[in-house]
Amino acid sequence: MMLRTTILTGFFLLFWLPPISVAAGQENQPRLAETAEPIDRPEIVVIQSGAPPPTGDALEDLLLDHPSACLNGPVAQFGRYVGDWDIAEQTISQDGKTWTKGNGARWKFACIGGGKAVQDYWIPKHPNGDAFLAGFGSNFRVYDPGNKTWDTVWAGPGGPSFTHISGKQNAEGNIVMQWVSPVQDPPRRITFFTPTTEGWDWLLEMSYDAGKTWQSVYKIKATPRSVP
Repeated sequence: MMLRTTILTGFFLLFWLPPISVAAGQENQPRLAETAEPIDRPEIVVIQSGAPPPTGDALEDLLLDHPSACLNGPVAQFGRYVGDWDIAEQTISQDGKTWTKGNGARWKFACIGGGKAVQDYWIPKHPNGDAFLAGFGSNFRVYDPGNKTWDTVWAGPGGPSFTHISGKQNAEGNIVMQWVSPVQDPPRRITFFTPTTEGWDWLLEMSYDAGKTWQSVYKIKATPRSVP
């Protein structure tokens, strides 16, 4: 009888890119694990026949959102953003002088695997205010204690399947992220600013002089979600 393998896969996630001609890229497809034993990469677990899958509370604890598990240690850098947020967005004009409001979005962050990762779900709004599911995407964020950095993978509509971004918390407490794959032209970076009780800010910048100076092109204001 052929060996039957069941793969439980979480989303591979990264940042949604606004409609400003930002080219998406693709990261190499991760290799699947070959054992049912716990593995370092929390996004993939392989269970072979003969090894019983997690059941009951064990599976629920792995998959469900438990915010407190992401509030200790370095994982708290992104754990601070766990929650459900209403998004107000603005995009700069081509001449760099005028900011234009977008339709907004909903951005939900969840603690995954008992504090192993942070996963988020980006749901843009249609002009009529409804969720625009055609623009849905999700990020999967894992902390690398060796490099003290975050690896994030995005999956969403438009462009290749995966994009890889690396980030690190700076001295001000903000998380600054830059593209790893593919290389961006022009270079761009993202900043998650430190959250407060009222919300937090997010900024996308591009550089037209090889990183010497940066121009803001898209910005977000997140506030606690008020609509169920």
